[in-house]
Amino acid sequence: MTFRIQGDVIEFSNGHRAQLPAPVLHSLDLGQLLIVVLDPGPSRAMPENVYALNAEGRVVWRVQRFEFPRGRTPYTGAYEVAGELALFNQSGVEAFIDRSTGRILRTELVR
Repeated sequence: MTFRIQGDVIEFSNGHRAQLPAPVLHSLDLGQLLIVVLDPGPSRAMPENVYALNAEGRVVWRVQRFEFPRGRTPYTGAYEVAGELALFNQSGVEAFIDRSTGRILRTELVR
């Protein structure tokens, strides 16, 4: 998937675009899905700050709301671990995510 990110706007090479509620902090191209981690800003009031978009710029899912041991903190990164989609949050929690639904499968404290 070819795309360009400028702040809170993603422009896809096929002419589609998506405007998100906050600037993009990090992105991960999974082929059929683009995973974006939004910058929650200094308020950190957006703990469900990860979206999956398709090539038409439509939101396929938003990460599941989850209460972590240290409270609800925003995610800062998305990556693949042994073929699984993983997210990392500001409290040091790694969450493994169902790629098709955004549902949290399991979590691990990593720091």
